Amino acid sequence: MTDTTGPATIRPMLTDEQYEAAVENARTISGRWAQAMGEDALAELVTAALAGAGFRTPPPAPEPGQCAAQHPDEYGIWWQCAEESGHDPSERHDAGDWSWAHDDPEEAKP
Repeated sequence: MTDTTGPATIRPMLTDEQYEAAVENARTISGRWAQAMGEDALAELVTAALAGAGFRTPPPAPEPGQCAAQHPDEYGIWWQCAEESGHDPSERHDAGDWSWAHDDPEEAKP
């Protein structure tokens, strides 16, 4: 399990509009390759590139029925806490392969 501990640099978070513009630019510059990749793969590529440049993308809408806290990994992929909604956040948020402290500065607060 990856554990985010210690001081973290807070990566700036793009707005929805900025992220959509980055994906659209990648789609345009990739031409037919973007279509061959598929929309999900293109978005993951853009997300990873932005994370490598030090940016976070907007978190997805949280899945219902579990804790809404989310945290991005080093590739920019958002992980949602798999604990029940209302769990004690002092015990950390746990997404199975990824966990983080409730006060982590990159957490998307519900």
